[in-house]
Amino acid sequence: CKDFDGHRLVYPISYSSKMKFSIMGETIILSEKEFRESRITINDNKFNQISKENLTRIKTEREVYRRKITSISLKKYQDIKFIFPGKGIISSEYGVKRYINGSPRNPHLGLDIAAETGTSVVAPENGKVIFVGEFFYRGNLIIIDHGNGIISTYSHLNKTFVFEGDNVLKNSKIATVGSSGRVTGPHLHFEIILLGTKINPMLFL
Repeated sequence: CKDFDGHRLVYPISYSSKMKFSIMGETIILSEKEFRESRITINDNKFNQISKENLTRIKTEREVYRRKITSISLKKYQDIKFIFPGKGIISSEYGVKRYINGSPRNPHLGLDIAAETGTSVVAPENGKVIFVGEFFYRGNLIIIDHGNGIISTYSHLNKTFVFEGDNVLKNSKIATVGSSGRVTGPHLHFEIILLGTKINPMLFL
């Protein structure tokens, strides 16, 4: 980031980015960062021995999700300073190396907030709801477009109170915490995507 008359230039860098690359002619060298490991056990065979039907479903959902998080609207809703989408304990941060039933999985590219089922989930900034649905892994899911390529997602919800196309205001209730999808307990999985790249939500909070 550089400061231009009180404004920040924010550029998304992928978790799997090369350690050296160029942006607008400037050479960027990343410092190596160590992320902690998380090892969890999932006993539900639905998630351990996935049927052909569910594999087809997962493939379709991944494509829907990809299209939603890479959409870029020109409208500006936010001021880059979000509020926390819910009260609770941060149980898993961005970048955690995950092992499920002893096998390495994709790194955790969001923020988990553990809370009791039914705890309120609010919009962290003004935006427009671009998806509401239920996915195999993510459970009940909401995706909000905040404009200028900034998108937020909310997974494992219990109940949802918004519909696709709704405009939502900062701090308005959109859902409640749940344990839908593949989870070990009730929590909110919160992501922020900038120009199609998942980045650490804490940069915005």
